[in-house]
Amino acid sequence: VLAGVLMWVSWKWGRLFCGWLCPHFPVVELINRLFIRAGGKPSFWTRDAQSKTQTKWFWWAVAGITSVALAFSWAVVLLTYFLPPTEIYGNLWRAELTRNQFIFIAIVTTVLSLDFIFARHIFCRSLCSVGLFQSLAWMQNKSALVVGYDRKRAASCADCLPDQGAACNNACPMLLKPRSIKRHMFTCTQCGLCLEACAETQQNNPQGPLLTWVSGEAARQNEAGFSALK
Repeated sequence: VLAGVLMWVSWKWGRLFCGWLCPHFPVVELINRLFIRAGGKPSFWTRDAQSKTQTKWFWWAVAGITSVALAFSWAVVLLTYFLPPTEIYGNLWRAELTRNQFIFIAIVTTVLSLDFIFARHIFCRSLCSVGLFQSLAWMQNKSALVVGYDRKRAASCADCLPDQGAACNNACPMLLKPRSIKRHMFTCTQCGLCLEACAETQQNNPQGPLLTWVSGEAARQNEAGFSALK
C-alpha cells in the first residue's frame, strides 16, 4: 500500500519523497553549500565555478569533517538496526566496541564519507532505485507538477547573475538545468530551490520570476512549447 501511495504521489507531483523526506537529500544540500563556501562550486564535478570566491581552506576542512561526522553517525545508527542500541552506544561510550562492530562502523563510515564528499548528487541521479522508480512514474504523466519556464522572457535571464551563471542552475542540488525540457529534468526532486533563486534575482521585475510551478494543461503546454521551439 505504501509503495502504491508513493508511486501515485510521484506520478502526480514528482519526486517529493526525495526532495522533502529522504534523509540523504538534506546531506546533499548541506554539503553542497559547504563546498560553495569553500571553493565557489557545489561539487568537484562542476566544471565552472559559480562565483569568483577564492579557495577557503577553513571551509574545506569544515566540509570534510562534516561529511565524515555524518557518515560515522549514519554507520552507528545503521548498526543499531541489527544489534541493541544500548549495547552499541554503551560500547562506544566506553570505547569497547567488539572487533566486528568496529569493522562494520569503519567500512560503512568510509563508504558513506566517499559518497557524501564525491558522489552526493551522482548517487541520487544514477544509483538510487527509489528515486528511479519515482522519476519513471513522474515521466508517464504529462500533466504532473513541473517547473515551468516562461520562454518569451528568456532575455531576462541574460543579466541574472553576470559572470556567475544562471541562479537557477547554481541553486539546484542535483546540478540540473531547470530551464530544460522535462526529460532533461528526469531526476528533479521538486525541492523548489531553483524557483526561490529565480524569484530572488527577479524581485525587482514587475513581471515576476520566469520559473513557476505548473501542472495540468499548463504543464502540457510548457512541454509543447519547448518542442515547438526546438
